[in-house]
Amino acid sequence: MIIKSLKINSNHVLIELSPSLSLKLICMGLNVSRDNFITIRKNKFAADFLEPMAASGIPVDQVIEKSFLEFTHKYSVDSSELAAWTLLHGKISNESVKLSCSKYFMAVFQRSINLYPEIKEAVLKLVKSFRSLAKKQGDADFYQSLNSKLSDSFA
Repeated sequence: MIIKSLKINSNHVLIELSPSLSLKLICMGLNVSRDNFITIRKNKFAADFLEPMAASGIPVDQVIEKSFLEFTHKYSVDSSELAAWTLLHGKISNESVKLSCSKYFMAVFQRSINLYPEIKEAVLKLVKSFRSLAKKQGDADFYQSLNSKLSDSFA
């Protein structure tokens, strides 16, 4: 059960789901399309998507972590995808899962900046937040890696 892709279009989040997660959400009464997409209002992302999953016993942090792991196979992300994945990352409650997902998230940043230079500032802001998280969680290797990325500024 994973989230395959995310995009933000104006104030809606378009979510592509794995078939198994789609089936669970359909059983919960959520409106999922035949091609495994669901659209949620951005300001109701947690209330209308994540909280109902958690209430029905779906391990939300585990689904998110697996989704970020799968996300590393993407070549790059554009600004709408970056915003959506950042929104999802911000909803992770477990700090160690959040750190793990930060590492996965980092995998696509350089390629994304090369293809979409306009996202550089947003990426740098995220990297700084990942660095704070790494320091808080005591992950010295990841912290040093992020410091070097910031000093290079993804040049």
